[in-house]
Amino acid sequence: MRNYEAPADLLKDRIILVTGAGDGIGS
Repeated sequence: MRNYEAPADLLKDRIILVTGAGDGIGS
């Protein structure tokens, strides 16, 4: 039942990586 949260988590991770790239998360 985590199939619905899997894509949401991936999207959030991508958004955090894109918007938080300057935070030193994926530097």
